[in-house]
Amino acid sequence: MKPIPTRKVTVTAVIVLAAANAALTAAVLYASLRGRPTLVVPGVKGEQVSIPSRVPDEAVRNFAILYLLYFDDYSPATVVDRANYLLRFVSADRIETARRALEERATYVVRAREASQLSPPLPASVEIERLGNGRCRVALTALRRTLIADSPKEILEVRYVLDVAPVVPSETNAFGLVVTAQAIEAHPAPGHDAKEGKNDR
Repeated sequence: MKPIPTRKVTVTAVIVLAAANAALTAAVLYASLRGRPTLVVPGVKGEQVSIPSRVPDEAVRNFAILYLLYFDDYSPATVVDRANYLLRFVSADRIETARRALEERATYVVRAREASQLSPPLPASVEIERLGNGRCRVALTALRRTLIADSPKEILEVRYVLDVAPVVPSETNAFGLVVTAQAIEAHPAPGHDAKEGKNDR
């Protein structure tokens, strides 16, 4: 067998290494120039990293207010869309129960032409109790005005208590929080005559 010239083998090896080096360089340049995806987490200032178990108090308060505005501020024209949006903030083990309850309420709201206007407190007034493992209990009192066909029905002072748990932030839930349980207690607002009521929804 005729031996392969050493020079030919060396040239081939150099070409292969050069091609591999060029491919690696191109890959590094592509990775550095394309940028990294960025998720804006409410309540996190500057370029901080948001860890699910360490969600800032400010983010928790803003989350609770936003959740309740989608839950208890609606009209016949908006109740369905708001309910669908609200479900992204409900824990996976409660989502089907919540979906059925919201669908039933939407049916009633449209039929009765009911509207609800919620006036939440300032975020600083929202109470937070840390329960461990990133979980917390959030409590706040808001004023809720209900109308039937544009006619005032009642004005209630409502106490909301939400159990909140951390999840990984995503494009559909940038807060990285979900509600695992909620309780509602309502009574007539001071200076207004309204039938006292208490319920869990």
